[in-house]
Amino acid sequence: MWRWRDATSRSVAVRMSLGFALCLALAHLTVLSQAAIAPAKAVSLDESIKLTWQPQPEDKKAHLIWFNKTSYESWSNSLDNYLEVYRTPSITPGRLENLVKCNHSSHPQAGGVCHVSIDSYSPCVSTNYFGYKKLTPCVFIEIEKVPNWKPKFYTDMSDLPKDIPEKLRNYIDEKTVYSYEWENVWVSCEGETPADQEFIGSVQYIPEPAFPAYFYPYDERPGYLSPVVAVHFLHPKHGVIINVECKLWAPNIEHNRKKGIGLTRFQILID
Repeated sequence: MWRWRDATSRSVAVRMSLGFALCLALAHLTVLSQAAIAPAKAVSLDESIKLTWQPQPEDKKAHLIWFNKTSYESWSNSLDNYLEVYRTPSITPGRLENLVKCNHSSHPQAGGVCHVSIDSYSPCVSTNYFGYKKLTPCVFIEIEKVPNWKPKFYTDMSDLPKDIPEKLRNYIDEKTVYSYEWENVWVSCEGETPADQEFIGSVQYIPEPAFPAYFYPYDERPGYLSPVVAVHFLHPKHGVIINVECKLWAPNIEHNRKKGIGLTRFQILID
């Protein structure tokens, strides 16, 4: 009698354990199934904003601009080729017939694309070998095109982030006399480490350390070319690798080194 009850109890216990395990397995499968069909988190346009720079090395994985008084021409020629589309509007389909002059009080109308006056970027021009012959190189930076992205703008000195470089802060303070002069995506280029900041020397931005509002949004209209800023390194130290980081500054742009959002990095070596 006792043996029968023991066997029955064990049988019931086994069935209960199997049933519980089956429930757990079904619950686990349900979670996995829901995870599999859950939509991926949408990436906002603001998380797609990246900077690019020229001239690039032949090895696209490299970030080093390395030259001297006898090896500067390849870098100068590379920039010359990169900027040819700005000098010759007919190269880009739709540019020649849609080209207009723009400023903060004159934005392009429907179909119009803004002129970028590359030949006025002296001394960062072809006839000066973009500074490479004189060992004072120019690096051109631009924001990668993201369709329909609209920058937001700071409107007051108190809006500027605490970590914005002091030189750029001072420039903005002097530049923004009128409200429309705030309508820029600002840019700064600095040495990454204290040593780099010492080695980099003075930096000049041409035409200014900013990408104007009237170039945005990019709506894929024919003939559009991104605005470019020439960063002129006036007195870089020779014989050392200088690590440079350029950052964009706007309320809807974050900086993420790992993902390359809102910034770009390159190196300069003059021997």
